[in-house]
Amino acid sequence: MTGRSTRNLYYITHLDNVPSILRHGILSHEEIQGKGLHFTAIYDVDIVSRRSHISVPDGRTFWSFANLYFQPRNPMLYRVAMERGVDRLAVVAVKTNVLARSDVMFANGNAAHRSTIIVPATQRDQFIKEIADIHSLTWWNAEDGSKRRIMAECLVHRLIEPALIDAVYVANSKVAEALQASVSRSIHVIAEPHMFFEPTKAIQVTPTLSLVVGDMFFSRMQTLTVSVNTVGIMGKGLASRAKYQFPDVYVRYQDVCRKRHLRMGVPYLYKRTKVTVFERSSVPSSVISSSTWSRLQMRAKAMRPILELSATTTTRSARSISMWLVCASTSWWVVRPAPNAMPSTPTKAMSRWSPVRLASASGPTSS
Repeated sequence: MTGRSTRNLYYITHLDNVPSILRHGILSHEEIQGKGLHFTAIYDVDIVSRRSHISVPDGRTFWSFANLYFQPRNPMLYRVAMERGVDRLAVVAVKTNVLARSDVMFANGNAAHRSTIIVPATQRDQFIKEIADIHSLTWWNAEDGSKRRIMAECLVHRLIEPALIDAVYVANSKVAEALQASVSRSIHVIAEPHMFFEPTKAIQVTPTLSLVVGDMFFSRMQTLTVSVNTVGIMGKGLASRAKYQFPDVYVRYQDVCRKRHLRMGVPYLYKRTKVTVFERSSVPSSVISSSTWSRLQMRAKAMRPILELSATTTTRSARSISMWLVCASTSWWVVRPAPNAMPSTPTKAMSRWSPVRLASASGPTSS
């Protein structure tokens, strides 16, 4: 999904549903209930039930539609990946022929959101142009509306026929091999880790150090490191990504720059609090809890060994850290403290340069 054209539409489902989908097609909830088919749900029951009471402009309810996403790598997939694990998920790719049906409806964002506009099939061409940019989005936030827009939907009445299914995407090769062995060889099962917010490659360097290739901002590590300047401008690279994906980080960063708390060569630890499930969080096991704290670390550019930073941070009881590698946002180091190697009180990491002190502050609530 790197281009601006619609190559497929996508249905997010539980892995166990794939054989039935290949036999019967993708059905609306109304059709599934009417036919008495077994179905393993992945969505929150309350969210899905609320859709049964929301109507499209012609009076039909969402309950009578199967919903397809234009961009599968969206907040909904991220949420269910966090809740259920990527090994139990599948994304079914549907051919764009479905767009030509006269009974489809189009939503320019999450269909259940109050700001979303739903239009009929007659406005298809204009709609496709208006949402074309979401194909290249790799992240989102609520403030600029991208979280809603990236979940633009095609609502298909009753049924999407099996013949329209193009492929099935899963998170890794192990799952792909097992699924391919259980379904028809005429359907391609494709391992696509990036789609599921997974690294594309990981190399274990030592028991506590790994080199990972992927999207660092979805690394699920407890702590991220972002290289910034000390003048309050997050203009390029990782800093720019952090600014727009985590607005509260930018607010804190500007504040510490104004107060001159951020100094060259001194790591600054910022603790984010109450991160919602749709946000990127670095604590995969407890991100859903509103009381969870995740940390995103900002440090000034300095000529210091990068592992010195990890030594300093682990003394503050960080469980895992992502650090960028050679200014590339697609590769990073993952550092985990060795068992019994974390002192109860903070200590200073020593190097041939000088001791490093760690500044920190608690951040505002993020909704």
